[in-house]
Amino acid sequence: CARAAFSSHGWVDVYHRWGHCLRAAGREDDVPAAYEVAVSRGVWQHAMQRPNDLYVPGLRPCPLWSVRDVPAALELEAAFPTILREYRALRDWAEGGSWTPVADQPLILKGDWTDFKLVENGKRHPVNCVRCPETIKLIQDRCPEIATQIRGSLIFSRLAGGTRIRPHCGPTNARIRIHLALEVPDP
Repeated sequence: CARAAFSSHGWVDVYHRWGHCLRAAGREDDVPAAYEVAVSRGVWQHAMQRPNDLYVPGLRPCPLWSVRDVPAALELEAAFPTILREYRALRDWAEGGSWTPVADQPLILKGDWTDFKLVENGKRHPVNCVRCPETIKLIQDRCPEIATQIRGSLIFSRLAGGTRIRPHCGPTNARIRIHLALEVPDP
């Protein structure tokens, strides 16, 4: 199975680089067509599911999942008041410089995107976790796969008003990213 997951790695890199080259040349509108070529050649199953690190063939490609299909998302929604309370305390404290620019800066078309990592790729940031003990405990108790899966992450992510990011996908199709909007400003 591991061999199958990496069998198309060379072609994955080729198609990702092709997309990056098209963007660098100012041909953003041509990028989706390049990804569709990769899908037609069996590199990926869906143009919006094009991981560049670990691709597991045969997993159902789905750019957007329904909350009812993802038990962990239901658990996070149920815990919304607790997570929001800890986020607000963290936000006020972190204004002193603890928000860090996201690693994916090329995805930002306009504005500012920062984050505060609690768990990244299955590894805890112990100093940060101390700031959100209730959130960490509910993840451990209700949906431990978020924090223990090798690609699992738990991150408070912030977009400044007016920020635009390009459509993207994660580095692997072996996880589902869950977004729980805590504070959404009026447009």
